[in-house]
Amino acid sequence: MRKRLNEDGSTTLFILGMLSVMMIMFIVLYNYAKVYAVKEQAFTSSQQASLAATAEFYDRVWNLVAEFDGTDEENLPQPDPDSEDALEVNPITKLKIKEMVERKKTELANSYPEKSTNEVHIMAIDEVLSEELSSGLGKKRLKEILIDNYEHSIKAGTVAKAKEVILANDGKLEKAQIRLFKDNRIYVRAANEFEGQGKLFDGFKEKLFQTGAGPEIGFLSYLDGINDETIQLSNEVDNGVIWGQ
Repeated sequence: MRKRLNEDGSTTLFILGMLSVMMIMFIVLYNYAKVYAVKEQAFTSSQQASLAATAEFYDRVWNLVAEFDGTDEENLPQPDPDSEDALEVNPITKLKIKEMVERKKTELANSYPEKSTNEVHIMAIDEVLSEELSSGLGKKRLKEILIDNYEHSIKAGTVAKAKEVILANDGKLEKAQIRLFKDNRIYVRAANEFEGQGKLFDGFKEKLFQTGAGPEIGFLSYLDGINDETIQLSNEVDNGVIWGQ
């Protein structure tokens, strides 16, 4: 009888031990799964932020293009009659950039039917501005407008949009960065926070960083004076451990 009780007790302890081990394994696996989920969320945050920042960059440039298009003809620089490209800079024959973009959009839409309307619009802006900034009036006046408004308007709005999207995705700004313009692209490095679950991981918090990149901005190659730079999105002190790059 005593032997039977000992066997039953041992079996009970064994089962309880196995259940405890299984519970610990479940908690560990759950937290590992959550780590990957948070890293994926961090990548989504950084990727969406880089895309939104790029879109904001184009929007602000587009508004300045409207200003350039609206320049009074009498205020435009007069061409040198001896210049080889005098006709290109003649204000009387000046074609609005927005009109050029609309024509280019029609051309590209026919050539690339698989592209979305927004993709075609961006491609058209890139091609037209690349041409305009490399010759004619755009080479001087439009370039001046864009450079003069870069710091306080274009860059400020682009950075603000990146912050807005990161926060909208529950991301963290601490140690987050935006890089303008490596390879003519906007890169955003941001993190979402992993918080451990269960007694083993109670109070355990870490920020998981990921980096996203927007599409190439083709006409940037013709804008001298806009340099590659990395901007910290927050100056707050953070002692959290960093996972991921």
